[in-house]
Amino acid sequence: MKISSAFADKDIQSIQKRMTAMSVNNEAVKKMSQLDSTKLNKFTQATIKRTLQDKNVQKTIEMLSRV
Repeated sequence: MKISSAFADKDIQSIQKRMTAMSVNNEAVKKMSQLDSTKLNKFTQATIKRTLQDKNVQKTIEMLSRV
């Protein structure tokens, strides 16, 4: 049984694309794991602070505190 070379080339290209995507994902995971925890904590604290300063969030907190 003869396999057409065009079919094989397409499969090889598909596999190469998947391998490239996997290596890109692995690099992203490595970079995320190398983030300094203090920077991450500062970012989280800033996000929480902005959230608490939001008027809609403040109204919701007030409503919930009355219940």
